[in-house]
Parts: sequence; structure tokens; C-alpha cells
Amino acid sequence: MSAGIAGVERDWEYLRFFSYIALPVAFAGASVSHSISSEATMRRHFILVSALILWAITLCMPVFAQGTMLTVSGAVEKTNRGAFDPFYDGFLNFHDKSFDKAFEFDWATLAGLPQQSISVAADVGDWPAETLEMKGPLLKDVLAAAGASGKQVTLYALDGFGLTLDPEKLGAHDWVLAMSVNGKPLGIGGFGPLWLTYDTGGKKAPESEEKSWVWSVFHIEVE
Repeated sequence: MSAGIAGVERDWEYLRFFSYIALPVAFAGASVSHSISSEATMRRHFILVSALILWAITLCMPVFAQGTMLTVSGAVEKTNRGAFDPFYDGFLNFHDKSFDKAFEFDWATLAGLPQQSISVAADVGDWPAETLEMKGPLLKDVLAAAGASGKQVTLYALDGFGLTLDPEKLGAHDWVLAMSVNGKPLGIGGFGPLWLTYDTGGKKAPESEEKSWVWSVFHIEVE
């Protein structure tokens, strides 16, 4: 899909949002405001209308979260995209990645998998003292959704760092691809889009284990 077409489709989704939900709510608010003379009552209605608009935006969040967060390539039986394209897959190309088959996950697809809530802590200098509450799908469920048939996987971060998990390491923990920490979605510039980790059982993991918790995961190769 060209950048121009993608932009048109995105703009159309925005238009649908404002046409179907935001504008009717705003017009309803305007109608109420014009019929009210009391300043206090107008203020209460303004708060109500604002709350309704925020609620409408929340309902439409999936419209704004349809970009690819994770690409699983290599030995996969399921595909929902074409082969690697050096132009449209520019960031993957930058990291010298190439593939014939791949499965892409957007936010909604990942959120649609069974979600695990885990508590994570580490005995590392710059880690917060409190335990972090993370949530996301199991790595094995993500791989199953892509029809992964290989024996080992390599997870890549945005900076190019890669961690390979062989069958023994894959089975050592219930690995989770966290999408949020303490109720807040992971973002680019932080630890997002995804953070590989596991429940530490109320204990602080040593630095030797914390090093395997790859963050900013965007690509998985299955071999």
C-alpha cells in the first residue's frame, strides 16, 4: 500500500469518527447550552458533554491503533501479508531483514489474545523499588497465532539487539510480551512497543536474568 493511499484511508477513518460520534455529541452539547440560561447549569452541561466526547474517543481508539506492532517471520504457517519488500518494509530493510512469509500483529490482534497479568521486579541499579505490574499475551500464544513451526526464535529490538531462545530457554519461563506497565501502554521511546519478560513471583530477579528481558521488541524470526 502506498503512503498516499494509507494516508487517505487514515483520514477517512478520522472523518467517520467525527461524522458518526464526535459531531453528533458536540451538536447535542451545543443545543443544550443554547437552551440554558444559568451559568452553573451551563458549566455542568459542558462537563457532561466533555465526558461524552472523551467516551466517544475511547470507543474509537482501535481506529487509531491499527498499525503493525510486531512482525513474525520465517518458519510460520499463517500469513496475512506479502513477502518482504525493501521499500515498504524500510525499517526491516535497515536492519538487513528479509523473508518470504510473515504474520503481522497490530494492537487489536495482540490484545485479542489471552492476556496475562504478571508482577516483575529486578535487582538492578536503575530499576524502581516497587514491583511493576505488566500485562500482555504469552509469547507461545503469539507464536501459535502465527503458526510458528520452528524450534527456536530470535526477538529483535528497535536498536537491532537480538535475543535467541532455543527450546530449553523457551520452556524455562512463561514468557510474556508485555503491552502495558502499571496500566499504561508501552510506547516508542520507552520500552515499547513490546517488552519480553516473565513473572518473577514476588522476588527480584538478578541482573543476569534481567538482561534477557528484551524491550522495544518489533520483530521475531522463527527458525
